[in-house]
Amino acid sequence: MSSARNDSSCANWVAAEMEWIATLRPAQSAIATTMADALADAAAVISGDQRDQVVAKARAQVAPGVRCVVYQLPPEARGASTSDDPAIARLSASQCEIYTYRAGVTADALAHAERELGMRVPPRWSKYLMAPSMLETSWPDHEHFLRIYDVDDIIEITKVALSFVPDWGAVMIGDCGGGMSDSLQLDVRAGDASPVLLFSSQGHSLSDLTVQTETIEEFITLIESDRFEPVFDEDRAYRPRY
Repeated sequence: MSSARNDSSCANWVAAEMEWIATLRPAQSAIATTMADALADAAAVISGDQRDQVVAKARAQVAPGVRCVVYQLPPEARGASTSDDPAIARLSASQCEIYTYRAGVTADALAHAERELGMRVPPRWSKYLMAPSMLETSWPDHEHFLRIYDVDDIIEITKVALSFVPDWGAVMIGDCGGGMSDSLQLDVRAGDASPVLLFSSQGHSLSDLTVQTETIEEFITLIESDRFEPVFDEDRAYRPRY
């Protein structure tokens, strides 16, 4: 039977054949080097054999100042007896880390970003950013990395990008691991009808943008269900109607 359980006694946490572990920790805490560190420093640990159950239970506890990190144990570590079992303790935390979640932004913070950039973030993306918790990073199977920007990143990366390319109404919302060189962006002129676009590191014009999803809603659905993969197909070049 699948389960997800919350164990506040982190030092004596028991794996019990569990594949997924989520830790709740201060948002500004140091990055854990090993899984032993990750578990020892956690304020709470949620474990289970079903990813969706573990993630949902952990995200419900995310709050301002609290960050959720979700790990996937390799098969050889899933039967470890306790958190200090060598099968778990010596594992690299970064190699097990799959997702991170953070608290959503405030309306005031988002309004500040819009004033700084002189543009309005499409309402559907604003709603996602202001949710109780939002995806921060995703790296399923350590294959397709994804980072979703908070408001500070949106301001910084968008300003940097627009210092190199014409200001046609783009706002940066994330990247696929390379920062501005493979940034995900929205066309604010289209509002909620904007597709999600990927900017090529070699690109200098709108023709260098590839459509990742036709709508913001579709993009949110994909990243929340762990099904987003970047598209590099030239046939999906962006052809705006503006």
